[in-house]
Amino acid sequence: ICVQILNKVFKKNHKNKNKIYLTRKNADYRKIVNESDLIDEFESKNFQIIDLETLSIDQQIDIFSSAEIIVSPTSSALANVVFCNKGTKVFEIQPKYQYPYEHDFKLRYYYICKILGIKYYSLEADPIQIDNYDENTKKYIDINVINQSNYYKNLLVKRDKFKKFINQI
Repeated sequence: ICVQILNKVFKKNHKNKNKIYLTRKNADYRKIVNESDLIDEFESKNFQIIDLETLSIDQQIDIFSSAEIIVSPTSSALANVVFCNKGTKVFEIQPKYQYPYEHDFKLRYYYICKILGIKYYSLEADPIQIDNYDENTKKYIDINVINQSNYYKNLLVKRDKFKKFINQI
């Protein structure tokens, strides 16, 4: 019910028209390591490349309210799908999860999309180990979880899988 309330109260009335790719290039983990290979494909399909870290919440609401298609690596930025219109397509690039505790990570945005009538798709990417995590991650997340969970790794998207994925759009 909270998801529906947020959608009703804050969503702006835009006609779905924008294609958005949310980059995590400035993030500490879950960055697409071969993102530059994907950007050309996104730009050829008229996607806007957006880094939400530089935008206010009001600007983020505008972006999600006006989006027809959103593609993003898994990120808390995808919580903004609560501002999308019914029928928006959301494509999430996720790591291959391997532990039962990661199940909630895998499905959290799918459930929000399902509640709001948003079309959800996902693509699994290969996890890439990170050598140096920021201090907050090390302070609040158990080091064993950091080292084991693919959630705390960067992502490598295979080009052939990406081509099939992007052609669903």
